[in-house]
Parts: sequence; C-alpha cells; structure tokens
Amino acid sequence: MGKQIFNFIFNSEIGTGATTSENFFFDWSRIPDVPYTVSFSFTSAIATLTNTAVPNVFVDLGQSNTFIVMPQNATLSQQSNYLGSLRPSGTGASQYLMSAEPDNPPLYLNGRPTNNNILISIKTNGIYQTVDITPAPVKYTLSLCLKEC
Repeated sequence: MGKQIFNFIFNSEIGTGATTSENFFFDWSRIPDVPYTVSFSFTSAIATLTNTAVPNVFVDLGQSNTFIVMPQNATLSQQSNYLGSLRPSGTGASQYLMSAEPDNPPLYLNGRPTNNNILISIKTNGIYQTVDITPAPVKYTLSLCLKEC
C-alpha cells in the first residue's frame, strides 16, 4: 500500500467551549503511527471583523519542532503548539478569517498524535500567545491534512 493521506475536519459547532478555545475528540490509534507532514486550511463564518491583531491557530499535535522566537534579552525560545496564522478576507460586513493550505509552512510529526482530546485555540500574536482573538469568529471549519512521509 502507498503512502496515505488523512484529512480531519474540525467544525466549531461540534466542539465544546468558546470558538477561541474549543475541545474535540479523536482516537488517533485509528491511523498508522508513522511520520507525517501536516498542513491545514481554515475558514470562518462571515462577520464584521474589527480586530487588528494577527490571529494564530494553536493545536496540540505533539510536535516539538515549532518555537516562538523571543526578544534578544530572553534566555530561551518558547516551545509552541502553533499551527499557523489566519488572515482576514473580504470587506465591511462580509469579512471572514481564512488560511489556505499553502499560506503556512507544513509541520512535521515523528508519529501520529497521541492526545485524543484536541484543543484548538485562536490567539493574538502577542509575545506569549495567550490572549484570545477578539472579536472571535462565530463559527469556523479547520481542515487538517496529515500526509505519511
């Protein structure tokens, strides 16, 4: 059998919690425990967006090769569950947040994720990436694509 591609669709209306910090469940043992490259796409519902911060998406997939680079006087970089950044599209009352697959670099996983409880967070681009984006998207669909290496 050739290398497989697995797509996972996270619909904010299914998750529990606020849209900026939602929990989902998937039993990762259903896919092979092999290395993967991960890419994603994201689309929110249409809304009037007034935020000026860059929205960043965080998902704990067990990756350890992504870091938030700190200021020059910091002693070390912060390890991160950063998946990628979103951008606004549209104008006025017809705006939405989005990211297409080529908008962010892919991630590499040494094996399948192991945490079946998946937290998806949308934060501002502040120094510690801890502040929820406001206004929050009302609804969204996040598609994760895991490709066997």
